[in-house]
Amino acid sequence: AVDTFTLRFIGRGSHGAHPEQSRDPIVAAAQFVTALQSIKSRNIKASDMAVITIGKIEGGISQNIIPETVELLGTVRSFTPEVRDKIESRIKQMIEGISMAMDVKSELDFQRNYPAVVNDEKCTRRVVSSLAKVLDSSELNQMQDPVMIGEDFACFLQKVPGTFLFLTNPKNQNGENYPHHHSRFDINEEQLTLGVTAFVQIALDFLD
Repeated sequence: AVDTFTLRFIGRGSHGAHPEQSRDPIVAAAQFVTALQSIKSRNIKASDMAVITIGKIEGGISQNIIPETVELLGTVRSFTPEVRDKIESRIKQMIEGISMAMDVKSELDFQRNYPAVVNDEKCTRRVVSSLAKVLDSSELNQMQDPVMIGEDFACFLQKVPGTFLFLTNPKNQNGENYPHHHSRFDINEEQLTLGVTAFVQIALDFLD
């Protein structure tokens, strides 16, 4: 499952030489980021997968000015409803506690986005059988471990049986394959024909 959140700590700005006149949202944000690390290690079973990432922090305009606000953007990844609920609950509790302790206000926009992608076993067996007709065994990789990416295809899988698969196609650049979302990622267009061939075979077999 994929959730996202935007959090703003709102304090009182001041000159950096007079921090006692401020209510510092930067310190509140720093404490929040540090506190987040304990959710996975102390609130979630070690056998349950979960990821909490802060991808953006923005606040302040100068080295000697304590700003009034700090904004953080984050994402949460999980596989079970129980873990998903627990993480959201703990995030909200931490924000409330840190805001009170640091004497700042907070605004949280927590968005539940896509559920977890869970392939249908019967459908997946049929897809693998179809792929084996057009792909070499070295080209077909059946993933054993779940990955924490987000995908709206999960919404379709909640309505009808289906299978989500990857077409791995990064372009090799000087011996390096950069993954999706990397600043140097480039698509290998030669692999697109492989994807078309695979999907055509799957469609033909399902229609047979």
